[in-house]
Amino acid sequence: RLFTVKQVHHEPITMNSMHTKQKKAEYVKNLNIYIQQGKQVVWIDETNINLFCRRTRGRALSGSRAVQKLPAAKSPNVHLTGAISAVGDVMIDRRRGSFSHRSANDWMTTLLQRWQEMGNQLDDLVVVCDNAPCHSIFETVFEYTAATLLRLAPYSPMLNPIEIIWSKIKTFIKNRLRIPMVEVPGVGEQRLVYLEEVIDEAKGIIVGGDCGRAAQHTTVYHAAALGMEDMQVGL
Repeated sequence: RLFTVKQVHHEPITMNSMHTKQKKAEYVKNLNIYIQQGKQVVWIDETNINLFCRRTRGRALSGSRAVQKLPAAKSPNVHLTGAISAVGDVMIDRRRGSFSHRSANDWMTTLLQRWQEMGNQLDDLVVVCDNAPCHSIFETVFEYTAATLLRLAPYSPMLNPIEIIWSKIKTFIKNRLRIPMVEVPGVGEQRLVYLEEVIDEAKGIIVGGDCGRAAQHTTVYHAAALGMEDMQVGL
């Protein structure tokens, strides 16, 4: 009788393995060392957005289902790639389709150039990324630059503040999205253009305070990471 029915969260079996916890502790130690040295930290990440995203909750008359009608086939994803620091977003770009190794490296090169254009020095920069497949050869970009690359431990979204920024952007998009009234020909293209317009509007809601609060929120998990404690799925 002490058990109740809850939503099931899927947790990878290796998420709280000793190896993973060691990696998390190592990341937090290195991050704090860089911060103490006066380095400026930029976190990067990617996410996908689709026009026909599925809502998990909705309003309906009592006794009837909340139904969201979707087309048989999804439209292509719009890929968002972002970089934020504790003082604000550095760069948030969108593109259709997914990232490859080459396109990810090109984006990283652009980010480093953008950092310098903002009046900053590369030797003061630490870029934090996860271990996504498209990030696997970032070292080739940093090989000939003064900037530093720091990798997150596996299963560590709670340590990456940009995850909170993505959540805010996606919430805004879901609240704004409507199935657009489009006409043939070019239905798919019209839908993608509409989605891109909503995404651009969502990017505009991110302010420096959002990034600062997100960065501060991730520090809540530092003690648990350093103490080699188990962590739950999500933020």
